[in-house]
Amino acid sequence: MRMLGLLLAVLALAHTARAVVIGAAVIPHGDFALDPSLVNYENGSLELHYNSLKLGHKIVDLKPDIIFLSSPHAIAHQRDFLIYQNTNGSGSLPSLSTGQ
Repeated sequence: MRMLGLLLAVLALAHTARAVVIGAAVIPHGDFALDPSLVNYENGSLELHYNSLKLGHKIVDLKPDIIFLSSPHAIAHQRDFLIYQNTNGSGSLPSLSTGQ
C-alpha cells in the first residue's frame, strides 16, 4: 500500500512538472539474474539474465532524464522511502560467463 502512495506522489510530481512517463518495468531480482550459474542455470535463470540485459538496453535507448528505481535493498529506511539526490551514478560488474 505504501508503494502505491509513493507511485501516486511521483505521478503527481510528474504532472506538476509536465514530465512524461516514458516507460515502466517490474522485474524479479536476485544475484542469479546477474549470474545464472549461481543456481546452475535452472528455473529460468538464464532467460531472466538475458531478458534483464535486453531490458537494460531498452532503458538506455529511451534516454530518460530520470530513472525511478525502487528496491528492497541498498539504501533503506525503516518507515519511509529515501530520495537519492545525486545527479549521476556509476558502477560496474565483473564480466560474467553465460556458461555457453
